[in-house]
Amino acid sequence: MKTDVYRIGEVVAAGAQSYKLVRRLGDGTFGTVFEALDLLLKRGVAIKLLRPHLGADFASRMRREWETLARLRHPNIVQVLSAGFTTDRGVPFLTMPLLTGAPLRAVLTKSGALPFDRALDLGVELFSALGEAHRERVVHRDVKPENILLERASPRMITLKLLDFGLVCSSSSRTATAQGLRGTPQYAAPELFYGDPPSPKSDLYSAGIVLFEMLTGIHPLTSASRNWRRLHSQSRPMSLEELMLDPPAALADLQARLLSKLPHDRPVSATGCAAQLQAVIDAGMPNKNTTDEDAVDSKLRGLAGPASDEITQPDPPSFALLHEAGLTHDTDVDPPPSSESASGL
Repeated sequence: MKTDVYRIGEVVAAGAQSYKLVRRLGDGTFGTVFEALDLLLKRGVAIKLLRPHLGADFASRMRREWETLARLRHPNIVQVLSAGFTTDRGVPFLTMPLLTGAPLRAVLTKSGALPFDRALDLGVELFSALGEAHRERVVHRDVKPENILLERASPRMITLKLLDFGLVCSSSSRTATAQGLRGTPQYAAPELFYGDPPSPKSDLYSAGIVLFEMLTGIHPLTSASRNWRRLHSQSRPMSLEELMLDPPAALADLQARLLSKLPHDRPVSATGCAAQLQAVIDAGMPNKNTTDEDAVDSKLRGLAGPASDEITQPDPPSFALLHEAGLTHDTDVDPPPSSESASGL
């Protein structure tokens, strides 16, 4: 069923503001994201328009959550510029900066495990962003590589941006329980499959999977099975020791606790996780990736990867971004694309 209200080239009116839709950036569970031109300020933005069939009650709740998000001020969280309802058709929307970069999923698909120091740096940024959200009693609920953008902050600096709080909910809200699992099964904490509401601890579990993928290039529960409820609840996740050569003990311990089946066995806070990762960095790291490639190959042999029909293949990442991030070598990459990818949420 077609659910879009607006089309490319149309102008979305919102009070004194108006936005001309330039191109479609992507579709989410609750809405569609477009690149748009702010006709008043003459700048590019990303605008997310919710699907009209969701209803007024849902739209009102989401607007309250967006007001909370607008208060978040963190360099690793995409900023909400404005939110409201379109004047002409009453469609809920929010606008964000138009970011240029590559989704973490595209980078992992292209390069596998990230360089060790890069993975830890990005891990610090990810857990710092979650710590800020949790302090404001906001749970992301869908932390995964598709919702993380690696942005070129300067010619020589790559920074992480946590995106798509479209599934966001207050940590005190239990409305998500009645709606069922709305996150991505591959990254959902075990308790979410059994009706528990999302919480900061479930965000930590999801972020732990992302950290594992950045360090090793594979999902810790890689299996031919697609029964993610059983895998998260019953299967033992792989450890860093199985896939890396002499990982720091503090890092291996933190990784294992992040993937604990029971919430109370996980770390206390995202901020604490960021501090522990920073301590690993400060203690000194090797200059190259320490992933044991033979161990990774043996684990993957004959097994299906974590891909799912629910995830669409992203556009290839920017050659320049991968190169500057230290994720490629000049001799083993495709020629530069004609343009960079730009995304907002």
